[in-house]
Amino acid sequence: MPPAPNTSEHKFCQPPSSGVGSWLFFSVFSGILVFNWWPGAHSVGGHLFFALGEAVLVWLLVKFLRDKSVTCLTIGPRGITKEQGGTTETLRYLDIKGFSEKHAKNYVYTLIEALPTAGKNKDIEVEPEFPEYQAIRAMLALHIPDLDKAEEARDRLARAQATAKLLEDSRLGPTPSARSAALSQGQKFTLWLNIAAILAGGWVAFYPHPAELARTLAVAVPLVAVGALWVGRGLLQFIPNSEDPHPNMLTAIAAPTLPLLFHLITTYNFFSWRPVWPVAGWLGLAFGVLLLLGGRRGVAQSTRLGLVLPVALVLAAAYGLAAAIAYNIAGGGQYITRYVVPIAYKGVSSGDKHHYYVATTLWPATQTEHKFLVSPRYYAQKQRGDTMQLRLHHGRLGADWDSVTSPE
Repeated sequence: MPPAPNTSEHKFCQPPSSGVGSWLFFSVFSGILVFNWWPGAHSVGGHLFFALGEAVLVWLLVKFLRDKSVTCLTIGPRGITKEQGGTTETLRYLDIKGFSEKHAKNYVYTLIEALPTAGKNKDIEVEPEFPEYQAIRAMLALHIPDLDKAEEARDRLARAQATAKLLEDSRLGPTPSARSAALSQGQKFTLWLNIAAILAGGWVAFYPHPAELARTLAVAVPLVAVGALWVGRGLLQFIPNSEDPHPNMLTAIAAPTLPLLFHLITTYNFFSWRPVWPVAGWLGLAFGVLLLLGGRRGVAQSTRLGLVLPVALVLAAAYGLAAAIAYNIAGGGQYITRYVVPIAYKGVSSGDKHHYYVATTLWPATQTEHKFLVSPRYYAQKQRGDTMQLRLHHGRLGADWDSVTSPE
């Protein structure tokens, strides 16, 4: 890129270091040396080690305090120069690709990217410590391309071209205005379905009461999404290509399915999962086939099959298992037997979240010691030696589980 018409030179510098960090470094490590050297008698070698260590620390302190170098960036008529720590880096405008904003762990900085012809490690970083950081970015924009804005422009152009191509599809309507209306309706439908999916997922994850209704909604919304793929005439897709205007069904399927599965597997502990697996497998297979066939046009045109197929597989498996568990426990499960057993001990498990439990060594259903997760209120009411009422439930698929009956 040729030099900018503006031939003036602009220099920006960071504020000089206060030296506080150097003094802090010296004080901490010098204190460590003194603390280890002071008590008791020492050999000649110990004294020499202490003296040598102190000498090195004093040398480093003097070096840091005498170093008055300041980081400066100069934007000139022919290139950009950065002076830092006694070194100077210069990039000619002909060797610069542009500048972009980068995100590090704790801060955001600007990177002036060099062309490959300039050599390796020629990029220049502009740190936010410059007081005129925004002014520097504005000045750079007058000389070299803003890569972030260029990428945004390419994305807008790609989306406009994809939208124009979509509106040429006669299957969406007889006229361009009818197709545009269909696209708008599809986007509105997807928006409301996504809202319902997020609400259903949040409901079942954070406050599943009434539980039966929350689970039913979380199972139903993904089915509605798959049904919409079938009746949408290719307007809706599972995961469209980047910058593709097709409304997608990913959120509507994933948002309720994953929280529902997590809620079910952490709440219900079946004595045997064997009756659940075959049903979960068939339901997951059916859901996956319907999902991919319903969105077959998008899948056939996808440039991201490496993402679409694994995500479809995971969500289909998750939905199949969640639906099978939800069916097994539907209606709360008729309880086979009711037991009254003594509490052997109780406790609180540690981790990211506290879980309260009580345990019995006389659980007839398994003839083994068994722990039951309970609410904090139940945990506070019960003591060792008290009795608790337990129910053994029979699942619709034959996967049985137990529960603690809350005290009156």
